[in-house]
Amino acid sequence: MSCGELLRQAADELIAQGDRHGALEHLLELRAIRQSEHRKAQILVETHGIPVGVELALSFRDGLYALISEEPDGSGRGRLTMFDECGFSGHCVFGSPAKALDEAFLCGYTGRADGVLDRLAQNRRWQDGNRYTELVTKHNAGVISFEQLCEARAALFQEGK
Repeated sequence: MSCGELLRQAADELIAQGDRHGALEHLLELRAIRQSEHRKAQILVETHGIPVGVELALSFRDGLYALISEEPDGSGRGRLTMFDECGFSGHCVFGSPAKALDEAFLCGYTGRADGVLDRLAQNRRWQDGNRYTELVTKHNAGVISFEQLCEARAALFQEGK
């Protein structure tokens, strides 16, 4: 039984018990799920089932985004990359870009945010965040010490003020 069917069944049971308020909450949640599924299906139609390049916004918190892309190793797997105004914050890999889209929606990234990555890339905070990522990469590769990383980070963000 799908989530929507379970919500509908629970709403029907609450109506039968006279709990119209509880039933309404379930029905509103069911409507939100159906709207989300419709948006996801629309994206898949627009992208011919391969949602590479789709940018999404987190529905319950402003300023957090995700990008669907292909894994750079040529495997055809999908990558879900999260980011905000300060840069990329992480990614997860899935069997395909469509599976990455499914996961994005499950995590709450349900709003279209076309062009947000290009807009953010023009901002100082994004550029500073990328410079910091470069420092972390140097530390992870053993090129600089943790102390040097901390000093460079402090200098970087002191410049930005």
